[in-house]
Amino acid sequence: MNRTTLQRWTREEERRFELLVRRHNRDFKRISELFPDRSYGQIRSHYYNVQRRESARSSSQNQTHAIAQVNEENPPECSYFVLFNVFQ
Repeated sequence: MNRTTLQRWTREEERRFELLVRRHNRDFKRISELFPDRSYGQIRSHYYNVQRRESARSSSQNQTHAIAQVNEENPPECSYFVLFNVFQ
């Protein structure tokens, strides 16, 4: 297989990649040697793409958690409609 061919990462590749990153950190040269069908650039790009995805996922989860906390602090009975009924 040509190392410059772009193909989706398989689940097995993803699993191996994760294990190798844990072992070798960001030593992309070493990791690319263990992926004969992937180039150094593909390995490095994949690492940063995964980091960006994880960061976005974490940020989204934190935002959802913050919204849930606001809803708990301001339950529906403290809403505009309750205040409106007070003035009637």
